[in-house]
Amino acid sequence: MLDLDGATARLDYLGDGIFPLSPELSLPRDAVARFEIGTHGGPVPVFVESAECRILGATLAFRVEIGIETSRSGQPMTGCCREAD
Repeated sequence: MLDLDGATARLDYLGDGIFPLSPELSLPRDAVARFEIGTHGGPVPVFVESAECRILGATLAFRVEIGIETSRSGQPMTGCCREAD
């Protein structure tokens, strides 16, 4: 689970941590935006793309890719997201 809100990122994968997000969140319109989650182990890149994204029978407005460091180097994690109501 990933929650991006202003200058804060909450990421369950990293121990349900709350981390700084840079730059402050501004969702892209017809483009891709790059952000960084500032963790103790170094920055984690996050790419948000304004594009249809189908998951579990729903179509959400944004695609997300996160570059997570593992023992086998950086591994991308992808998912779908939407703006909060």
